[in-house]
Amino acid sequence: MLPTPRLLFLLLLGAVVVAGASFAQPLTWLAVIYFVALLGLVIADYVISTKPDQITIRRVNESKLSLGVPNLITLVLENASPRAV
Repeated sequence: MLPTPRLLFLLLLGAVVVAGASFAQPLTWLAVIYFVALLGLVIADYVISTKPDQITIRRVNESKLSLGVPNLITLVLENASPRAV
């Protein structure tokens, strides 16, 4: 699982709070609480998200494709997870 730009932005926002903690001592606890909450959200997102092996995709088409004419090709997406995608 790769981090999204949103997560990177939230980490950068936390870095600003850490930088501010060097000037104001109460911000240290705010930074700790922020990063613990962010870690909790990341773990919760990982647990409830659909795993890649639960989604399959296959292509359905005629056995012979013709050049120069439209060919019907259908993509079938199957979700085996309990959550909707």
